[in-house]
Amino acid sequence: MKVRPRIDAIFGANDRMGVFLQVYNLKVDDKTHKPDASVQYRVMKDKETNPVLKFDLGNDKLPDHGEELTLENVITLGSLSPGKYKLEVAVTDNLAKKTITPVTEFTVRSAGAPPQPQGR
Repeated sequence: MKVRPRIDAIFGANDRMGVFLQVYNLKVDDKTHKPDASVQYRVMKDKETNPVLKFDLGNDKLPDHGEELTLENVITLGSLSPGKYKLEVAVTDNLAKKTITPVTEFTVRSAGAPPQPQGR
């Protein structure tokens, strides 16, 4: 099995997009010695502000973690029409009352469009 990043951020309509994010320095509760975090994935088309895809992960659905959280998910792009999109992953540290929201852009090409060459 090979793992290759999609450097050009262009996906076909039938592709799946892997998302990997690491978060550090989450606050840990003094009594339980556990963090309390929540994550929201939002996909917006081009310059729109309302998400076309959105899903939440509460602390109970996150992998076991301490001050460090590793997120790995796959987003199926089949419901997205061709165009430019933005992915936001909002990670909230509920104990520290802080949120970070890294953003990346990607493009979905039509099903009939030829695939883009990948660098090796």
